[in-house]
Amino acid sequence: MCLISCTGGEAGEMIATDGSDGSDNDLATVRAAELREAAHILGYESTHLLSYRDSGMSGDAPDGFASVDLRLVVASLIAVFRRQQPDVIVSYDAHYAARHPDHQRCCEATTVAFDALAHDQRRPSKLYGCRTHSSSRLRPMHDWLIAAGRASPYADALRAADASVDETTTRVEISPHMASARRALLAHRSQVAVDDPWFFSVPLDAMRAIYPYEDYVLMRSYQPIDVGSDGYEHDLLAGVDYAS
Repeated sequence: MCLISCTGGEAGEMIATDGSDGSDNDLATVRAAELREAAHILGYESTHLLSYRDSGMSGDAPDGFASVDLRLVVASLIAVFRRQQPDVIVSYDAHYAARHPDHQRCCEATTVAFDALAHDQRRPSKLYGCRTHSSSRLRPMHDWLIAAGRASPYADALRAADASVDETTTRVEISPHMASARRALLAHRSQVAVDDPWFFSVPLDAMRAIYPYEDYVLMRSYQPIDVGSDGYEHDLLAGVDYAS
């Protein structure tokens, strides 16, 4: 299992310095170390840093990832994909990616790279996008907080999600891994505060009860999809032909 990071996160904010001076180069070094720690917690076997420069939320940095020639990014991804030979690739959901120019470029480049491998003898079988802002996920979290008499940080995002079509195709049960996921998130100390309401308002025990899933949208597939009685696929590797 391999994790690819396209940028160094240089344009982000430093919320916990850990001795860093806050400069762009130093922040990139800090975040690379955080990424490796998080990947280790999650069980990734390797990480690949493409080392493009963070474009920032505006996306107008002249040398930022969002402005790099798409063909160069696609070539970088194809090189990693051909070395790793993944059965399944997971990128950003296109709608979520639209919130950040670098995420958008990542989603676009991954999709083009996936399609470019169509005639490879050992091509990837499926391409997914993560759906962290799905209505089905945000609603139970928001409702739990309101019922508990707590402030919800999800109201605005939920209104936007409710106003759009929920494109979730795949829902994976992750209860055994939720604690590890939170530890990995906290490894990103320069970005995520331990009391960040977006990530930590709902306790783990409550999350396991109200929504113990990760949502995805299947963007490409060369395999037939096994849909359950609830209308969702439940395994990212379902239908994958490992002998191909």
